[in-house]
Amino acid sequence: MGSAEIVERIKTALDDMPVQMQVAARFIMDQPSEVALLSMREQARKAGVPPATMTRLAQRLGFSGYQDLKDAYVEAVRNNVPWFSGRAVNMLNRRKQIGEAALITETVSSIARAVEDLSRPATVDALIKATNILERARSVYCIGARATFPVAFLFDYTQRFYSDKIHLLEGPGGSGVDRMHRIGSKDALLAVSLSPYSNSTHRATQLAHKAGAKIVAITDSEFAPVARLANVVILVSAQSPSFFDTISPALAAAEVLVALLASRAGADVPKNVSRHEKLLRDAGVFWTPGKRNQTDHE
Repeated sequence: MGSAEIVERIKTALDDMPVQMQVAARFIMDQPSEVALLSMREQARKAGVPPATMTRLAQRLGFSGYQDLKDAYVEAVRNNVPWFSGRAVNMLNRRKQIGEAALITETVSSIARAVEDLSRPATVDALIKATNILERARSVYCIGARATFPVAFLFDYTQRFYSDKIHLLEGPGGSGVDRMHRIGSKDALLAVSLSPYSNSTHRATQLAHKAGAKIVAITDSEFAPVARLANVVILVSAQSPSFFDTISPALAAAEVLVALLASRAGADVPKNVSRHEKLLRDAGVFWTPGKRNQTDHE
């Protein structure tokens, strides 16, 4: 049985399943890469159900045990199955089942829970350790591709208000990685990578690792390519009722890092921020009430 057939069987039987089994089934439909990569117990923990529920779900779908179901997803990952299209179908079905208002509430609640998870002791510890690395680094390079680019950009943009050691790895034609030619053991890389994992971010992480630089990863799985090379892994959830993963928890993690780094940077931070703000005002970057702005009609 292939993964697409598994999803179809789940959708057919979903309404007749016990509540906890429905939760497990939706986890499988929404997080196919996690099914392929994580152990059954870890999947059960993330779904918020007992491991036995995962086993019973697999048996209800026609498997002898959960490992057989997992093997089907492993094969699908090898074949690079497009997951988002399947989740789009599930999202449309949810809209029909519960209505738009409930879908809004469900989506917002899902994101809020994922952001709140950043306050868990293990994640707090990872954020502090990551801050230690980034604070001590001579230069900090940051990268995020495609959907995760806003996270890397936010980190770079806010840090530049008071620091000159941040380097965002972006450039036309994929040339951003060229800026890593001077990276060394005294530097650090902040890599943001959510499933499906970008090859460009993975290559940058490999280069940083080879150069002896410290690596901080914001990612959604301990099995992600960047996590395997990282000194510190900040785990965030990307799960969403939408067809596309949420980046809100990853953005929140970056904001926490910025706040911690700024709070440690010393008494010069307000002065440096003020200088940067003056530069932006003088350049006419932001609209100012009562002033003639560049977009005003002559």
